[in-house]
Amino acid sequence: MSPQEDTQKQKTNGPVPVTSLGLRLSYWYVTHKLQIKAAVVAVLVVLNIGLFGYSAYRATILFYVELPDYQQSLRDLTTQPIDYAYFRQANAPRPLQIATFEAVGGQDSRYDLVVKLSNPNADMYARSVTVEFIAGGEVVDRQTGFVLPGDERYFLSLAKRVNYIGDAQIRVASVEWQRVHFYEAYAEPRLRFVITDAAFTPASELRVPGELPISSLRFTVRNDTGYGFWNIGFATALLSGSGIGGINYISLDQFLPGEERNVEVRWQESLPGINDMEILPDVDILNEQVYMPSR
Repeated sequence: MSPQEDTQKQKTNGPVPVTSLGLRLSYWYVTHKLQIKAAVVAVLVVLNIGLFGYSAYRATILFYVELPDYQQSLRDLTTQPIDYAYFRQANAPRPLQIATFEAVGGQDSRYDLVVKLSNPNADMYARSVTVEFIAGGEVVDRQTGFVLPGDERYFLSLAKRVNYIGDAQIRVASVEWQRVHFYEAYAEPRLRFVITDAAFTPASELRVPGELPISSLRFTVRNDTGYGFWNIGFATALLSGSGIGGINYISLDQFLPGEERNVEVRWQESLPGINDMEILPDVDILNEQVYMPSR
C-alpha cells in the first residue's frame, strides 16, 4: 500500500470532527433535558385533557340534543308526513254530470232510455263507465262505455220493456279514471269527421209502404283524419222542442282515411214534430284497438 493510500484510509476511518455549533446544541440539550421532558409531558397532558373534554362535550350533545332528534326521525319514518288524503282529494276528477235523461217512446211498454253524460275534466278520461237504468225500483238495463275528456256521450238502452216508467232514473254505478296529458293536441287530428247534408224526412213525406210509419235521417260523413277505424258509431238524436223525439245508433265498419259515406238511419215508429237533430261520432280515440293498421 502506498503512503498516499494509507493517509487516505486514516482520514476515512478516523474520528468525525465536532463543530462548535454541535457542541453548543449538545450542551444545551444536556442542561435542559429535564425541562424538555417536563414540557413534553405537559403538552401530552393538555392534549389528553382536550381530547377527553371534547369527547365528553360530543357525548353530551349526542345524548341530550342529537339523540332525541334522531329518535324522532325514526318515528317519523313510520308516519305519513304528506297528507295523501288531501292530495288525492285535491287532484280527484270532478264527477261525470248528467246532461240529459229521458225515456222516449212508450209503445207496447217499450222505451228508449237515453242519458247523456258530460265529462267536465279536460285532462281526465273516463275509460270505463257503467250506467244503470232503473225503473220500478229495479235495474232494467246496464250499459258500459267511455267518456272522453271534456266531451259528451250518449248511453242508450233501446226498446227496453218497462212496466212503470214514472220513477225512472239512472245511476252511474262505477267510473275508472285515467289522467291524459295534452289531450286537445292529441284529439284534434283524430276527431275530424265532417258531417254534411243532414236531412230528416218524416213518415208523412217518406211514405214507405207498410203498416209501420217509417221516418228517415240521411247524412254524409267524411273521414278527414289520417287514420282508419275498425268501427265508428254515430248517435243520432232527433230533437222535438226542448227534448228528444227519437234516438238511434248506427255503426260504420272499416272507415278508411279520406273515405266518404252516405248514411241513413230509420225509425219504425210514430215521431213527434222534429225541429232539430244531433249527430255525435262515437269512437274511443284513446283506445289503440280502434285503429286499423296503416298500409
